[in-house]
Amino acid sequence: MSETEVFMQQVIYGLSNGMIIALVVNSTFKGRGLLRTAMLVPWAIPTVVSAQMWSYMYNDSFGLIGRGLLGGQALLANTDSAIWALIAVDVWKTTSFMALLILAGLQSLPSDMYEAADMDGASKWTQL
Repeated sequence: MSETEVFMQQVIYGLSNGMIIALVVNSTFKGRGLLRTAMLVPWAIPTVVSAQMWSYMYNDSFGLIGRGLLGGQALLANTDSAIWALIAVDVWKTTSFMALLILAGLQSLPSDMYEAADMDGASKWTQL
């Protein structure tokens, strides 16, 4: 997999997950403030701490993912699986920031625009 393909995978997955999270957090429900706070945790953790945490989780001897889910498979030793593991780490780290940016954009739109589109018969997909 080339560097461009890896970059595109990271952007696509981060953007799509961020959009889903932003749409959920933008709606009104009980506990929305707590979810907004929890959403920022991956982004707020320093990168060095995050890298060490994922290193422990991917460890094939005692890691939650390497040992627990994969049964001791060395995930980072294989080049095919290592790139996907690193993409997952990057998407986990950047999704919350993407969600924050998209949420800011969604909340900057006045509610009158949504009401007018609803009156005109626009579907939710068209309103988005």
